[in-house]
Parts: sequence; structure tokens; C-alpha cells
Amino acid sequence: FLCFSSEETEQCNQCEKVFACKQHVKTHRSSSGACYPFKVEYDCEIGRYLVATRRIKQGEAIIRDYPAVLGPYTRSKAQCLNCFKRIDCKTRFDCPGCGFPVCGEECARGKYH
Repeated sequence: FLCFSSEETEQCNQCEKVFACKQHVKTHRSSSGACYPFKVEYDCEIGRYLVATRRIKQGEAIIRDYPAVLGPYTRSKAQCLNCFKRIDCKTRFDCPGCGFPVCGEECARGKYH
């Protein structure tokens, strides 16, 4: 699936369409335990790429990921560090923990701030 190791790979016992080592078989499944509808293949000219293992419905989310780093554009006006809405100078709220601008107490406790 990801490592392309030919040693100790096993077939997914749920979908039976993907082979993976024990370490990577877990990354083939979502947090709910369902198999992702794709597999990773390799070509020496283009590298790794994804191939569908079943029909994928239009609009179906096939993977979710979270950014490693998240922040406002540095050349914009003041933005909330949690929801990224522009901050009105009249209603500005500075986070008591870091002093940076946020919309209010709820955004000060937000997961992106």
C-alpha cells in the first residue's frame, strides 16, 4: 500500500484488493474501520500515484487530512487565528494566553489557535 515492501505483506481481509505490510495495513483503513477506495502504485517515470479499487461516487470524500501548519496570510489585515475571519478593530479581542487577536473567548479556546 505505501511501503512497497515485498517482505511480509498481507492481503487486506476486508476488501481483499490491497496488499500491505503490518505497519501500513492500518493506514489503508479510515478511523471507522472502512477501507479507503484506492491503492498506491508506483511507476519508475512518474513515481507514486493513487488508483481506485472500486467505483467512487461523485462528491464522496475519499481521504481527510489536517494541515501541518495553519495561519493567516501575513500581508492581510488582522485575522482571527482560529476562524480566520477579519477582525474589526472596534470588537477586537486579544487572547489572554498569547496576546494575538481572535474573535472572542470561544476562538481563544479553538483547536486551530
